[in-house]
Amino acid sequence: MPGCTKHKRAQLARKRLDKQGDVVLRSLIVMPDDTAKPILDAIATAAKSIRIKMFAFSDPEILEALIRAHKRAGLGLPEEEYLQGFLEAWGFDRRPGPRFNDVARRSVRRSVGERSPHEAEIPFAELAAGRFPTLVVHGGWDAVPERARAIGGHAFTAVCDVVAARLDAEVAVFPGAAHQPQLLGEPFNRRVAEFWHAADGRFTGA
Repeated sequence: MPGCTKHKRAQLARKRLDKQGDVVLRSLIVMPDDTAKPILDAIATAAKSIRIKMFAFSDPEILEALIRAHKRAGLGLPEEEYLQGFLEAWGFDRRPGPRFNDVARRSVRRSVGERSPHEAEIPFAELAAGRFPTLVVHGGWDAVPERARAIGGHAFTAVCDVVAARLDAEVAVFPGAAHQPQLLGEPFNRRVAEFWHAADGRFTGA
């Protein structure tokens, strides 16, 4: 913005007063040549939620801060509320349902504290050098809401495409499934069995 210093541009925001008279930050404008600090500060001090819009959402420091904030918020939520927010973030319209039983509650609680997938270090070189064939499977994301297909389907399919390319793997796509094609049962089992028998034949010469 003309006439604004870099510092002023980074701090430019619309504000309002809450009931106690404290200033509440409503929006923050950060220009391309600014540092990530204003965003990191906003993430660290957000009381309830934060929405970030970026052309290229790739800054590792911001990603790490968001993941920490997500886990921090999840630890203070009831399991039902956490799952609802989690699914909504992936594009699903998850309306409040019945209260969880103990098994479901433990499963969700583990999800809150588990290691983030982006922390995994996959030994692609070692796997690709192995003599065994590889099968990458994922759902077609064709039976989910359009928004879930655009967010979750796009993200998970991209991950599978990278894994398949790095390992020169076969790919099996299961229509009617999203994140858990194994729950389809027979179609999934049949495809895995076909792959297993074909792989076994390569080693035994059958």
